[in-house]
Order: sequence, then C-alpha cells, then structure tokens
Amino acid sequence: MTNPPATSDKPRRGRPRTGAALSDAERARRYRERKKQAVGAEPSRKTEQATVTELRQQLEAAQSEIRTLRAELALFVTKNTESGKTWSVQERKGNARWMTVEKGLSRAVAEGKLDKLAASVGTSRYSYRMIED
Repeated sequence: MTNPPATSDKPRRGRPRTGAALSDAERARRYRERKKQAVGAEPSRKTEQATVTELRQQLEAAQSEIRTLRAELALFVTKNTESGKTWSVQERKGNARWMTVEKGLSRAVAEGKLDKLAASVGTSRYSYRMIED
C-alpha cells in the first residue's frame, strides 16, 4: 500500500509564484535606472536662480510692509514728555508692605533706578514699583 504524496493535497507554503520573477542582474539594472531618474529630477541652476529671485522679491515686499506698519504705529505712539511730576521708587520683600526707596525723582531717573534695582543680584524675592507722587 502506497500513499499518495501529502504535498499534492495541501497548498504550498509562502507566496505563490507568478512566473514573472526578475534575475538579480535585471533588478540591479532597473534600480540603476530609477536612481538616474531621481538625480535628473533635481532642480537645475536656472530653477534655483528663479527661486532665489522670487524669495528676494518676497523679502523686499515684506520689508516694505514692515516699514509701512512701523510708520502707521508711530502715529499711535506718543513720546512720554516730562510733565513736571515727581516719581517714587518702592520695594517690598515677599508680601510685606511697600517701602519707599527714593522719592522726588523725574520719570527718566526713576525708570533708571527701577531698572538698576530689578537687575541687581540677590533680589529675586523683592518686588519693585514706580509710583507717581
């Protein structure tokens, strides 16, 4: 009694063959052709020059718009002129009461003092303010 081979009853393992397999040389040739096409797809110097020119034009347009907007903004902003008022600089540590450091200063001098105090080392727990007298 001989049994028929078991492989004829079962489907084969893996992907079925199509009969259109390429040789290693053919696959390599097609790969090289694809690489040549990809290199040919890079932009030429003329294309790069056109892009640079377009970017320069966009930059000039943006700079022009910035100048226009700055001029427009200048119409809304007024200079703070000295009005003869005096200012005081105060400080406090944590949530304590505000203590006056100096008083009777002009606005410019008070701003300078305030900046100097705020920039000094070791004053991270202190708060400063400038008030009008």
